[in-house]
Amino acid sequence: MLNLTQHKATAEQVKDGVVDLPPEQAEELRHNLTFDVPPSSAELRRRAQAVAAIAEGHTEVMIGGAPFFMHALEEALLAAGKRVLYAFSTRDVVEDNGIKTSVFRHAGFVEPRFGERVSPESLARALLAACQSSEMAATDAVRRMASVAKRTSAGGAVGTFCNDMQGYDGIGR
Repeated sequence: MLNLTQHKATAEQVKDGVVDLPPEQAEELRHNLTFDVPPSSAELRRRAQAVAAIAEGHTEVMIGGAPFFMHALEEALLAAGKRVLYAFSTRDVVEDNGIKTSVFRHAGFVEPRFGERVSPESLARALLAACQSSEMAATDAVRRMASVAKRTSAGGAVGTFCNDMQGYDGIGR
C-alpha cells in the first residue's frame, strides 16, 4: 500500500504493508498536497490527477490531508483503478508524573467506498438509456447520473462528465 500522505508511515503502518515514496516523488507529492491559496475546482482536479500518476504501479493507496481535496483525490485514484484507504488510529490518554498527553496508535485502515461497484461503462449505458426513454431531458439524465456517480465507486469518466456538465446549459446541483 503506497503512502500518499505528507507524513512518513509509522512503524505500525509499515508492519501493515505501507510503503513511503522515494524522496524525489515524496517532494512532488508534498507540492501537490500543499495549498497556499484556496484552489479552484480545476486546480483540485489537476493536482488529483498528478497524485494519481505518482501512484502508477500500485493497487492500494493510503491518503489523507486537506478535507476539501480528498473527494477529488479519491475520484482520481478510483478512476485509475486504485483501492483507496485512510489510516485509522485510536487515541490513548497517557499519564506521566501527573501530566496527561494523547498518544495516537495505528489501528488499521478504512475504505470509504461501500455498496456495489459500478463500472463507468454501465453508467454510460444507463445515461444513454435515460436520455432515450420517455421524455426525459438530457439535463435530467445528467443530474441522475451525477447522483449515481457520487454514491458509487465508479466516478471515473462518467462521474467527471456528469460533474462537468452540471456547469453548462443551466444544469444546477
